[in-house]
Amino acid sequence: MGTLQIRQRAVPLELKLDKVGNQKPEDANYFTVNVTSPGLTKKGDLHESFAMAQFKDMDDSKKLSGPAYEKWKAGLEVSGASARANTSLAVKRVVRYEKIIIDTHYKRFVKTLFLWFANLFTLFLNGNAVSRSAVSQHSLKQKQPFEEKVTIHSYLWVVASNKDNSPLDEMAGKFTCQAKAYEYMQQQVAQNPELADTVHVIPQTELRRAA
Repeated sequence: MGTLQIRQRAVPLELKLDKVGNQKPEDANYFTVNVTSPGLTKKGDLHESFAMAQFKDMDDSKKLSGPAYEKWKAGLEVSGASARANTSLAVKRVVRYEKIIIDTHYKRFVKTLFLWFANLFTLFLNGNAVSRSAVSQHSLKQKQPFEEKVTIHSYLWVVASNKDNSPLDEMAGKFTCQAKAYEYMQQQVAQNPELADTVHVIPQTELRRAA
């Protein structure tokens, strides 16, 4: 069953927009995309890179300390609700076939001979001009002798206390987007003004670990 991808790069989805460029939104400031058509179902979200400083109010220090671009929701992928492929016309046919068994002893001999020549070719190949080439597999293994590789994961952001970098609450951690973490912090400050100037957004790596 095929899929359909729907994406846009104008504004990030499911994020309150304080501004778009240098202008305040005059009507809507929060956008979502949902599947409502019958026969279709959502398979997942699609992401694009957005400059969040173009959509959220941030002071200069936050702009400089935060990433220039962040991955955020920009669309979705849909597919048919049913996995069956329907057709308007079907034809039934009865197939008759004949099975013939042939002794394959000679095939096993040829396979063994082929493996012997392949091993001999590999032996002669070792150390020749082809293996010393910069684009050869032998040269690649010399540059990367270990299969284990270092992987870099995306940043996670946490709303934490200014005093000890402890998370504000259970919902304040592991935001994949810094702008979303700032939005959550603004919501909490709006509900409880006493939190103003006592919380900030930090990478998860700076979070205080429990003893």
